[in-house]
Amino acid sequence: MNNHPEPPKRKHPLETRLEASPTSAPQESDAPPPPQMNVINQIPLTRQPIMVWLLIAINSLIYAVLLFGMNERQAFEVYQSAWSNRGQVLGDGEYYRLFTAMFLHSYGLPVHIVFNMYALYVIGQSTNVLFGHVRFLIIYILGGLLGSVLSILLNTANTYSVGASGAVFAIFAAQIAYLYRNREVLGPAAMQQLRSALVIAGLNFAVGIFSALGSGSGPSIDNWGHIGGFLGGLILGWRLTPLYQMKIDATRRDTVIIEDGNQSNQRYQIVIGFTIGLLLLLLAGHLIY
Repeated sequence: MNNHPEPPKRKHPLETRLEASPTSAPQESDAPPPPQMNVINQIPLTRQPIMVWLLIAINSLIYAVLLFGMNERQAFEVYQSAWSNRGQVLGDGEYYRLFTAMFLHSYGLPVHIVFNMYALYVIGQSTNVLFGHVRFLIIYILGGLLGSVLSILLNTANTYSVGASGAVFAIFAAQIAYLYRNREVLGPAAMQQLRSALVIAGLNFAVGIFSALGSGSGPSIDNWGHIGGFLGGLILGWRLTPLYQMKIDATRRDTVIIEDGNQSNQRYQIVIGFTIGLLLLLLAGHLIY
């Protein structure tokens, strides 16, 4: 057996940046060891995921009213007035359906809303805390709307879509964008979480594809809605994600400050651009169909 020298260990960026800082004072050989660095985290991680709880409550309440507070005829009339369909959106100009469909779930099929709300609860809590309430809600709504738009453009004309899946996929994609863009600051754990998230996303898309291949005349998974939501969340999350920056406190050399370098005047430009993109897609839909 040959003995090989142990490879040097890769240091976390926090350690590297501290050692490489030009403001660090040189250490004398007989000087005492440097004090332990203090870390001030200015990212508000103590906030509660209020938007997640609110969205779960709204979706659950709507479903409960439709299922238990109305008869089937009344509930069907609500679905008819709110689901998303190409002809009713593009032909009749009922654009509100792109939004209202995100808050309806398959009547008499509780697994649909249970799965979506569970996924929102598991994935959304950390994303809500990290992104904040406003950015989280923007990604949820605009990402879900892109899912609705792709659904009416790329599904068949007799497809009627409901569900929050596109919006949930948007939140999932935003979390992936957050992990990737902060991978250097967060360290190896972020890359491990990123790989796990990509595997889970791939499995979910695979389930949707196989479900579509084997679906009959009953309800099926809206894969274009999922893809649209994921793409929307990835685009928005890439620009809206907190971008962690570490710097030495100018007044206390033993203190590192971690702050969000993604300022509001930079990040909200993507909201305007994304909204314009949605309108252009709808315009293209009118020209094509």
